Amino acid sequence: VTGTIKRHANFASRHVDARTVEVWLPADYATSGDRYPVLYMHDGQSAFDPATAFGGVDWGVDETMTRLIAEKAIRPAIVVAIWNTPKRFQEYM
Repeated sequence: VTGTIKRHANFASRHVDARTVEVWLPADYATSGDRYPVLYMHDGQSAFDPATAFGGVDWGVDETMTRLIAEKAIRPAIVVAIWNTPKRFQEYM
């Protein structure tokens, strides 16, 4: 994992069942004092970790964000990865 990931298990909502939400922070987040845009990703269990990813292969979001930020191809951003639940299709449809 590159950057920092903060995991919030059983994140509650009035609208859907509780679920895990992970928040990825770029390497300079704690020291920059800047405001950051936010990218929200569904099926978030696949974003960062092969141990939790569907099929055992993660999307490499942390590595890709780190590389693109270093190349100055994108602005640093926060990534919020929202895990799905057994009600995935009901919630998405």
